[in-house]
Amino acid sequence: MATLSDCATEPVPFYAQRRGVGLACLMVVLGMVAFYARGMTLAVLALLVEQLVYLGFQVLAAGLAGRAALWVCGVRGESTAIHLATAVAAGLGLLGIATLGLGLAGWLNQVTSWGLLMAAGLVGIWPLRPMPRGGVRAWLQRPVPLPGLWLAIAVYVGLSLVGGSLLPGYLWRPDDPHPYDALIYHLQVPREWFEIGRIVPLEHNVYSYFPFNVEMQYLLMMHLRGGPWAAMYAAQLLSLLFAAWTCVAIWGILRPISARAAALGVGAFALTPWIVMLGSLAYVETGMIFYAAVSLAWLVRTGGREPKSASGKSMAVAGVFCGLAAGVKLTVLPMLAAPLAVAILVGRGKPGLRSLALSGVFLAATLITVSPWLARNYAWNGNPVFPLALRQLGAGSFSEEQIVRFERAHLPRADQQSLGSRITAAGEQIWLDWRFGLVLLPLAGIAAGLSLRRHLSLVCLLIVAATLITWLFATHLQGRFFVLAILPAAILVGTFPRGITVICGVLIAAAGVNLIGLPIHSPATSHAGLNDYLSPAAELGRDGLFALPDPGPLMAEEIRPQIEAGRRVLLVGDGQVFWNTAPMKQLVYRTVFDVDATGARDLVDAWYGPRPATCPAEVVPVVSESELKRLGSYYGIPGARPDLTRFERKIVGP
Repeated sequence: MATLSDCATEPVPFYAQRRGVGLACLMVVLGMVAFYARGMTLAVLALLVEQLVYLGFQVLAAGLAGRAALWVCGVRGESTAIHLATAVAAGLGLLGIATLGLGLAGWLNQVTSWGLLMAAGLVGIWPLRPMPRGGVRAWLQRPVPLPGLWLAIAVYVGLSLVGGSLLPGYLWRPDDPHPYDALIYHLQVPREWFEIGRIVPLEHNVYSYFPFNVEMQYLLMMHLRGGPWAAMYAAQLLSLLFAAWTCVAIWGILRPISARAAALGVGAFALTPWIVMLGSLAYVETGMIFYAAVSLAWLVRTGGREPKSASGKSMAVAGVFCGLAAGVKLTVLPMLAAPLAVAILVGRGKPGLRSLALSGVFLAATLITVSPWLARNYAWNGNPVFPLALRQLGAGSFSEEQIVRFERAHLPRADQQSLGSRITAAGEQIWLDWRFGLVLLPLAGIAAGLSLRRHLSLVCLLIVAATLITWLFATHLQGRFFVLAILPAAILVGTFPRGITVICGVLIAAAGVNLIGLPIHSPATSHAGLNDYLSPAAELGRDGLFALPDPGPLMAEEIRPQIEAGRRVLLVGDGQVFWNTAPMKQLVYRTVFDVDATGARDLVDAWYGPRPATCPAEVVPVVSESELKRLGSYYGIPGARPDLTRFERKIVGP
């Protein structure tokens, strides 16, 4: 006969299960690291521990500061998961804006960076309340929903950790995500601002005009660690942390339905190959998705069929985080801000003055939050969204040739201009692309049809539709620009009203296919798989690219003597500037969009600087012929061999 004491001990098996699943996941992660790193396993683990300690301190300080800000504003998440995700997102947003302000003023350095983090942590301590007694124990005593799904997620976490330990620029090449963006944009621009000591417009790098909400974290870490290369692995691992916190937000959004639904949504998101690939690089998409997830959480506020009573405060909070997402990529405005504003307007039936006012509050908060980046650009060259809307709002120093080149690079190819061709491209780049998980989008569509009465499902469908429309008509039809849709698609998968165990099995099976690259016998759907990209990179890693302190050994042997002699080196066509460890005062480079070769201007002069500058003869040009050929085919840069007769020293290579 059962007694009260017997009933009190019933949750203990759940504790044992949770502990066992956690230990199994940890062993899987370590096993993946050991499988790919092999003889470099200890070096990789040491690197991960070191970088994650610094990142942990940065995120902890941000979370404390964000929690204090929420306390001051009287904002409280409706669940622990939503509150924690909101606090971290708010804190990182505040740190980013503070870093921008200090950098523009020229006050950003190692002392002020550490002072900023210490101040953020101290400010965030005073409103903390002790955790209720038994809170941790109660959490540990709950069963783990869908434990097999968490083990599959652990495999993908291991992949991201291995990828984040490789020198930037080697993983996933030659396909997208291509290393070009990290080496000339996401890491290179903060590196130059670090060396200059302040945030200034870089006339040779147009990407410096883009909003940099995530790159501000990279710049802050560079100052904390005392150098660009000391922070490069932390930048890659931060992408994984953004993805992890997105999972926390997804859990909070779906938990009101059930713990199994929340686990399913987290699994659908974490097992999408795009998230693994972007979560192991110094890219910004996972940061954008994290801010978007928190914004969505505050807009829907429940997993039920109807939204809870909306308030101006909750819509303002949702707008703030939508603005932070737009401060990562401006495409968030049509892809997320517009559909969420529509969802607020029609979310409770017939639109009225109240819903119109709430939608206005949301949009106003969005624009106010993204405004520091718009104001910075307006002060720099008069166009708040430069280098967008060049013909409408101003082209700055861009010539007509550069305007045409930028527009050409960000529009579909000539053979993709028709509606039918765009739809075909969507099929190839999205629906049949294994990087979107093969089953994620079909499962999301089925789930949406089965749960259409749920307010959350309608909002997610609006986001997917707006993202698709923007992708079709305002981008150059590359799959990576559709990754924001992974968030609402994963949430839709979590709303499946039945067959959760079956769906879980489907996700795990698809994750295995995407990992090992099983061939699917269709020309449109055959793919290589994550392992086929990671294994060759890991081979290079074991040759010294795992945990390499800096990319100096990769610098071309011909360049090194020129740098050591104090000469200036001009990189013609080179898109891997971050690999060159020479001081920027000795390097001259230009992105493809900053090259003005108007009127058959000499190619070396065009890469050296704005018209009518002529490259001095004492500068040593380093010509990358293969990159010039690639840029010529994609962007219209003249690819012929430049005239080097006037230079005493020159280097021409592949």
